[in-house]
Amino acid sequence: MTKAEGQRSRWWRWAGWSGLARLVVAGLVLLGIEVAVRQPGVQGALKRYLEREIEARTGLVLQIDSLRLSLVHSYARVEGLTLAEPDAAPLVQLESLEVEWRLSSLWRRPLTLRRLEVSGPQVDVGAPRPTATSDSADQPGGFSVVVEEFRLLDGRIEGPVM
Repeated sequence: MTKAEGQRSRWWRWAGWSGLARLVVAGLVLLGIEVAVRQPGVQGALKRYLEREIEARTGLVLQIDSLRLSLVHSYARVEGLTLAEPDAAPLVQLESLEVEWRLSSLWRRPLTLRRLEVSGPQVDVGAPRPTATSDSADQPGGFSVVVEEFRLLDGRIEGPVM
């Protein structure tokens, strides 16, 4: 083996081990994030953040009984979701909302949901419609979402039918 071939061989070995080390570190970081996200305190903080943001942007009160999130499995489940005007009857109530998303769509648009399942929705179409808050008018426009599979289970709509 010539000196040049030996150097190339060493370089390829180094590149292979370096790549393997990067994969192991990335896996450990992802595992650490997953463990942190599954902690009740972190999920409780995320639940409170969502409730505050929805109220700030829409003027509606969002209440979530429980939230489970798994980044590794690209999965979220919300149980006991209620959306209402302050001091008024609920506009929307859901027993549960399950979402599975394509991980790659978090950095490439549009956001792609593999599955969106809504269980036990109760919608009051006779309730007054919410008005936009002054802050929400300043927010940037929406974004695109693709839903590959949608399931609606055991729903009920109340209010006057037109």
